[in-house]
Amino acid sequence: MKARSSKPYICYAILVMAVFTVNAVAQGQDAQALRFVEVTQSHMGMPVCLRVYASDIDAGRRACRAAFDRIAELNQVLSDYEPESELTQLVQAAGTGPVVVSEELFTVLIASLNLAGQTDGLLDPTAAPVIRLWRLARREGKLPDPVAIKRGMEHTGYDRLILDAVAKTAELSSPGMQLDLGAIAKGYVGDEALKVLRAHGITRAMFEAGGDMVFGDPPPGENGWLVQPGIEGLPGLRLANAAAAISGDTVQFTVIDGSRYGHIIDARNGRPVRTRQACLVTAA
Repeated sequence: MKARSSKPYICYAILVMAVFTVNAVAQGQDAQALRFVEVTQSHMGMPVCLRVYASDIDAGRRACRAAFDRIAELNQVLSDYEPESELTQLVQAAGTGPVVVSEELFTVLIASLNLAGQTDGLLDPTAAPVIRLWRLARREGKLPDPVAIKRGMEHTGYDRLILDAVAKTAELSSPGMQLDLGAIAKGYVGDEALKVLRAHGITRAMFEAGGDMVFGDPPPGENGWLVQPGIEGLPGLRLANAAAAISGDTVQFTVIDGSRYGHIIDARNGRPVRTRQACLVTAA
């Protein structure tokens, strides 16, 4: 049998390498032409920052404006600060039966309930009554009345938040119940902001709000966005197409009567976590 020549395969391999090299050079040139844009606005009671790489400065700013419009829209759905938000209206209907809610609010509520179940109530969206007591304590420098904490705990319990996936309704089963989605809402908002940026042709982007970050494709020439927690013991790292959250009681805390109280509340007992620990969590 006559041996088959290997020359055609060699030529084909050279051709593939040449095409790959040309494409890589072109992509490198495109990346170098991108412009960095950073825009910060106040939403959800805190500074929210968008960092993007766009074809030009104006395109980047337009995309960021559209993303911030979406962030503002979601704030009117998920905020427990805004008196006219959808979440506030649901809380005001506590004890009156099921309420039809938007797709956005239902999505975040069901994710919150799932996490509450997985953590055996450590993360409880109905812990708002005691969370608000400790917010006031930090502002006034005075511990909450133990009786007030006891009464607040009587209005908590994630098993009393009832969701109907078919009817898209939510129900707080007893009067006096409240909701706080602060532990999860920023991540959802960040996901939605990056969706808007991608719709405007921007994939190299990141969202940051109060220690919660969502990342798209990495900056040109890098394998990820640099995350520097700024907390002793937490290393810096680079992330792309992922999310991260920095949390703990090492930064946000208050000292009352000589004792230190963190801002994270243990929903099982209505009192602050006092571990002096922080963590950096990453996820897809």
